[in-house]
Amino acid sequence: MDRKKWVIILCVLGVLVAGYLGYMYYSDNHSVCDINETFDCSSVHESDYAVLFGIPVALIGLAGYLLIMLFAMFQFKYVKWISLFGSLFSLRLTWAEIFILNKYCIFCLVSQAIIIAIFFVSVRWKKRRFK
Repeated sequence: MDRKKWVIILCVLGVLVAGYLGYMYYSDNHSVCDINETFDCSSVHESDYAVLFGIPVALIGLAGYLLIMLFAMFQFKYVKWISLFGSLFSLRLTWAEIFILNKYCIFCLVSQAIIIAIFFVSVRWKKRRFK
């Protein structure tokens, strides 16, 4: 399977995860994600880091996955740059989870893994031969 198809499949998974995170943000039902004191999506979704400029970051992620999917279909060469930005944005949110909130959102971590996978799939890695 070529890189383009892998990116589209990963984007579909990302849309599902980000869509669910958006649903969780607007609903009061987080029971599937609130496992214990450490893995507590409610605390993460109620924090200041769940919103950027008044927009839930889950919806920003959803838009990002849709944008990457669109570029994967028509202008693949930009996918690596958009996914790099998404990866850095996601890593910053995970940094806040680890060092500030001391709580983890499982679906947020899954979304981070997906965007990083999209970046690694989208980059054309060249093999170097050493003599």
